[in-house]
Amino acid sequence: MKIKRILTVAVICSAASIQAANWGLALGNWTTDAAAGWGTEPTAGDIANIFAGIVEITAGNAEVANELRLGNAASNTGTLNMSGGSLTHGSANVGLNGTGVVNITGGAITSAGSVSIGGGGAANGTITVDGSGSSWSAGNLLYVGSAATGSLAISNGGTFSNTFSHVGRTATGNGTVTVSGAGSSWVNSSAVQIGASGTGSLSISGGGRVDTIGTSFVGANAGSDGTVTISGAGSIWESAGQVRVGWNGTGLLTIEDGGRLQADSVSIQGGGAATGNINMGIGGLLTLGTAAGSDQSADIATFLGSTLVIGTDDIRYWNGASYVDITTGTEGVDYTLTYFTTGALTGYTELEIIPEPGTMGMLIVGCAGLIAVRRMRI
Repeated sequence: MKIKRILTVAVICSAASIQAANWGLALGNWTTDAAAGWGTEPTAGDIANIFAGIVEITAGNAEVANELRLGNAASNTGTLNMSGGSLTHGSANVGLNGTGVVNITGGAITSAGSVSIGGGGAANGTITVDGSGSSWSAGNLLYVGSAATGSLAISNGGTFSNTFSHVGRTATGNGTVTVSGAGSSWVNSSAVQIGASGTGSLSISGGGRVDTIGTSFVGANAGSDGTVTISGAGSIWESAGQVRVGWNGTGLLTIEDGGRLQADSVSIQGGGAATGNINMGIGGLLTLGTAAGSDQSADIATFLGSTLVIGTDDIRYWNGASYVDITTGTEGVDYTLTYFTTGALTGYTELEIIPEPGTMGMLIVGCAGLIAVRRMRI
């Protein structure tokens, strides 16, 4: 009989410990003041802890770190100003327990992991991404107001991208996101929760853009409060999925002045003690469906009774004095319904709130002699 011999080999791997590089200057350049500021400039294995003072990254410099922390303790205020160059790191905590500020006016930050703004306690975190060519790309989750106060401002062509987002993540979280100006964008490769379990707000204006995929929430969980405002021509939240307004918490979505929500469908006031409303101001556009969608524009009852609008149908429009239920309005006077058969919106049905009747009209005479009268507010 043959005896099999089994050899067991145990291998123990010990990873190098992560060291913290602590910033110790009131003001200085990440690279050129490394010796005085960091002691030793952070490497890919170090935590770059800006616990106090102001650090600058300028054009031509490519910096790295394992983790980025600003405002590590309650008494700390740390600021990173970036006018060019790049910073590549793992995760980021902006306002971990104290105050953290990141201002990007040029250059790019790349995070392999998650980004948290406003970690806990009395923390206050702020990220500003301003100007064309300014960007922050996160490879994982984004928390704005994780358990404290956090804000993200994207403006003037700046961009921010990540996977899933929580704005007002926990009951103590208070998060604000603003996307303003043409070319400014917040791209989520998954969904967002505006008011996840805490308080969250999102403002899209001046041609800003937000993209999401999957089911997103405005007022997701019990006790949450979510608010979204889309305002101005070209401003859009485009959701490849459903948007739920007031799912288990309180949700308010306002669309006005040429702003648009484009989604597969909306669900209003999901259940429990939820409260949800969609307020549509003058020029507001609610564009629902998919490329394979069917015509739901016959009348408002058809639109509200379709699979495009689920729940309580609490869509209100501005009648010149207040927001009132859309079913009290008159099609062609207060709103229009359009089904698109050509172009990028093929298959979508759109509800648009049109201007209040004025005392004068504008006569438009086309080159072919066509005449149309368009109401104007005066």
